[in-house]
Amino acid sequence: MRFVHLKDRSLISLSGDDTFSFLQGIVTNDIEILRAGEPCYSAILSPQGKIICDFTLIMDHNRVLLDCHLIRQEELVQRLSRYKLRSDVAITPMNHMSVCCILQLDSDCEIDFESTSLFADPRHPTLGQRLIHPKAEEISVKKTLIDLGGTEIAPERYYDLCLGLGIVDFGGDIAPETQYPLELGLDFINGVSFSKGCYVGQEVTTRMKTRNLVKKIPAIIDTTDQHEFEIGEAIKVKDRDVGKIISVSENYAIALVSISDFKSHSGGFSIDRGGLKIPATPPFWLR
Repeated sequence: MRFVHLKDRSLISLSGDDTFSFLQGIVTNDIEILRAGEPCYSAILSPQGKIICDFTLIMDHNRVLLDCHLIRQEELVQRLSRYKLRSDVAITPMNHMSVCCILQLDSDCEIDFESTSLFADPRHPTLGQRLIHPKAEEISVKKTLIDLGGTEIAPERYYDLCLGLGIVDFGGDIAPETQYPLELGLDFINGVSFSKGCYVGQEVTTRMKTRNLVKKIPAIIDTTDQHEFEIGEAIKVKDRDVGKIISVSENYAIALVSISDFKSHSGGFSIDRGGLKIPATPPFWLR
């Protein structure tokens, strides 16, 4: 078992009689799965169908907790407050709570802390479990996990794991309202429902799906051999621009490239950079 406290995550609480109907009208996924005790990965889109913020929703007794990137919390609280109008929904930042990610948790390992919530990351099984607990209990939580045989890892290792699958860091790397959810595979990481009712940006998203208008996908670039990339950097194949870097971690970079480039190179290709050829591979859902 490995674990890491994600200092760049934050929480928002939503409670009140209209919480479900309110969220159902603005997020990309069907939040009815929350009633079955399942976490719900989702996003809020602009009217033009581009991602404003992604997050995971979970039920916590009589409220819904929203797990989002720290730098998006304030903006998201303001946007939710504007959207709610007269709905009976209380929107409260939970700055006293912390998010811990547990990887490779044994099925027979019992974790039972007071005042905590434990749920599986719905995007991919490799991303493990999320443990939400009061920040004041962080030291005791860490000690308990170590006593159970856990090893603390650096956050960089966790984000390497995400980017190695083709799952980008929306909050830290990608500016709001710049990318479409289907081009970044949100439908493949359980973030979009095509059977629920209307939500902001649905028309564009549905049209991209039904008319096969998704033209770009993430390409994974292994940077462990000191190939450092910067966000916004253009990547080339045979002196032709094929995309740009949109997310980076310590050992990986993600570029958004044309689907046709993968198809024409049998599922992968090499980037030309400084006289070197660096391999690029597709995300897990296209392997």
